[in-house]
Amino acid sequence: MPDRTDGPTSRYRPLFDDASRRLDSFGVALVLTLFLLITLLLVDTVLGRIDSAVALGVTGLSTALTLQYSLQASGLAGRYQVMVAIAVGIGLMANLALIIMRVMQSDIPDHQGRWEVRALGPVWVLIALLTPLASNRRLLKHRRVSLNTLFAAVASYLQIAIGFALLYQVIDSYSSEPFFGRAVPSTVYMYYSLTTISTLGFGDFTAATNLGRAASVTEALMGQIYLVIVVAMLVGLFIGSRDTKPDRG
Repeated sequence: MPDRTDGPTSRYRPLFDDASRRLDSFGVALVLTLFLLITLLLVDTVLGRIDSAVALGVTGLSTALTLQYSLQASGLAGRYQVMVAIAVGIGLMANLALIIMRVMQSDIPDHQGRWEVRALGPVWVLIALLTPLASNRRLLKHRRVSLNTLFAAVASYLQIAIGFALLYQVIDSYSSEPFFGRAVPSTVYMYYSLTTISTLGFGDFTAATNLGRAASVTEALMGQIYLVIVVAMLVGLFIGSRDTKPDRG
């Protein structure tokens, strides 16, 4: 029986292409990730405020660039990059529509202001949570520790926190009870995600719903498991390659 991967007529299309032009460009991916994280921490996109229209545009564009470039650095095959680009493009168009609504109307009712999060939020969350998985898949292919290896490890960790911050907002938009029991600025979700994944647990903000608590515990566990596995892998790669000539990873 012939191999599905052989021959020009094969229908099998690999998910990743390790000959991608931006493969292992995790330095740029890390810079974009840090910019997005800082933006989500400092820029409030509270619905119903005209001055948040620009903030919404900045965060939407930054999210799109970060996720798209990180997937390219991970070696995602071209046809799947196009699919992600289409999904991201639709999200940006929805953001643009919401920006126009804010400019035209200073006080957007809640049922109008939250439609974008409810309708497209799950798509953003799915892409955001798949991005660190793709980065780690590429990371596991490295045989020696290089700067790109370290950049990929740090970027993936921060991207997990970003993905969960977006997830918390989606949970909040669908729940009848606010995620934190009260209305909060959008920056709180990123702050809460970082304190959760690092298990700092300051206690100033806590999940008030069962689904929110479940998601929070999941993030905390993923953060600790990630650190244990990745640190052990990096140490193993370093020990195995310290007496050999380093390469690009």
